[in-house]
Amino acid sequence: MKEADYTFTGNQNEGQTFHKQNVHQGRFIITHQQRGQRALMDEEVLVEEAQRWKDQCVICANGKREFDHELYQCPHEESQEAKRWMMTVRSKIKYTQYSGCFRCGMPQSICNSWKTQRQCPYRGFLIPTVAMMMYGCHAGQMKQAWRQRLREFNVDADDQEAVIEFLGQKVEGQGMEHNRLVEMVCWLRGIYQEAERGKIESEGTEVK
Repeated sequence: MKEADYTFTGNQNEGQTFHKQNVHQGRFIITHQQRGQRALMDEEVLVEEAQRWKDQCVICANGKREFDHELYQCPHEESQEAKRWMMTVRSKIKYTQYSGCFRCGMPQSICNSWKTQRQCPYRGFLIPTVAMMMYGCHAGQMKQAWRQRLREFNVDADDQEAVIEFLGQKVEGQGMEHNRLVEMVCWLRGIYQEAERGKIESEGTEVK
């Protein structure tokens, strides 16, 4: 059986150190606000993450189950809310011109299937990844941070249409051409890493 903890690669020391007490209420969010407005990966790291986790089930990985299947095919009850969110966003999102591949949302400098008309190799990464981080084992923390982040852009997290429109918008003047969906995946990644470290620290304390 293929098992693994869902942990993004990258610099584990970047940003502020996560402490388990920061999980509660607003302190968790404040930690991330101090990082600044942008938290983009470079193209190489983004490609590595996409190749590693596209069509893999993060929720099952964290549940120590076989995870070599995409979210859409996951039969477990705890993945159904993530699946519904993914299907809604995937069916409705419209990417601003030149903000990314219109099939998967990845920067056009990474995915050129829009030009070759071949099957998009990254369709199983961005939207499913957001869904599984948002509705997975750290759902409470992730949703709280997501809501706060959207508020910074004057987007109501409860307004699904507004959220989907926001995710498809192009980000100007930030290096590689990309959209808000890419930006949010990169930002959520950092929060997820810290939540995982907090979980490990907490489990270590309990063992002692």
